[in-house]
Amino acid sequence: MNTNKFTRLLVIGKRGGILQWYEHLIDAGESLNGVEVKGFALNHNNFYERAIKKIAGWISPCAKANITKKRLIRVLDNYKPQLIIIADLFYFSDDLISALITYRQDCFFTHWIGDFYTSEILHSKPLIHHFFFTDTALVNHAKSLGLDNSSYLPLAYNPRVFTPPETNKKRSNLLLFVGAWSKNRERIINDIDYPMLVIGKGWRKKLNRENHKVVSKNINQEELAKLYQEFNYVLNIINTENIKNGLNMRCFEAPGCKALLVTDDVKDLPYCYTENLDVLVYDTACQIPTLLASQNKKSQTATIENGHKKAQEMHTYKVRIQSIINISSLTNKHESLSEKSPTIINIYEVVT
Repeated sequence: MNTNKFTRLLVIGKRGGILQWYEHLIDAGESLNGVEVKGFALNHNNFYERAIKKIAGWISPCAKANITKKRLIRVLDNYKPQLIIIADLFYFSDDLISALITYRQDCFFTHWIGDFYTSEILHSKPLIHHFFFTDTALVNHAKSLGLDNSSYLPLAYNPRVFTPPETNKKRSNLLLFVGAWSKNRERIINDIDYPMLVIGKGWRKKLNRENHKVVSKNINQEELAKLYQEFNYVLNIINTENIKNGLNMRCFEAPGCKALLVTDDVKDLPYCYTENLDVLVYDTACQIPTLLASQNKKSQTATIENGHKKAQEMHTYKVRIQSIINISSLTNKHESLSEKSPTIINIYEVVT
């Protein structure tokens, strides 16, 4: 396998997912010089395929899976990718793994995972050359299962969607939080004595402060980007159901829109940002009003600029693809990386 220069890359994922991970990677591929990026969505790639799979699913789940396998093999045969990025958590059937493994000698397979997983992931061990995880806790778990070819690679943002506002229109000074309700999030927000707007499913009648406004509904990606452009402050509270040490997409999308990120102090934060230089960090909810006090406006402006610059330079999906290309090349060239990869590979050093 020649990995000196990957020029054909295939992204395998799910179209229309909550994180839009698949779509963001396809978008990023259009701006890569000298690299062609195509996508294959496991759920459906067009309306016709969606209809055919729906009908097949009524007949038999195996028939639906067989359609996916045949169409993916056709793409591999015709496109002949040199590098594959499987984005998000998928457990492949033994039948699909057996079909894909015949391409392993000529194509480098990577799997980028951002959620808690079970030992079922071991079924794909013979196929995947290198695993990437968005949370160091996920990397450590993988290594405990014997997946030593695992490294940390955080999420990112899509600058085509999450971009600063075109005008200098005055932004709201309410603290914005957009996310689904959880007990942990409810407890933290109820302890924040600062005017807030909370948007997300499940928040109705959950908050008890008069200066906290609630819109209990889900919003789409475009609406989210517009909100990040309209508010100065964006609060991040990790969802402990799918994150332990890592940063979610909010941590990159808000700075991408030149909003000031106010985030909890997760273990992986130092790998992405410098505390108080790029983002504001809190340990307890009662610290947040002080962090946002008016006398700190000058330092806040500097932090906003630093955070936006860091996001632009280091945390786009284009940068992540470049990192995967470089790490995959290194992994193939150096047996020591392939057999026992370090938990942390410096994402800044491997970017070209």
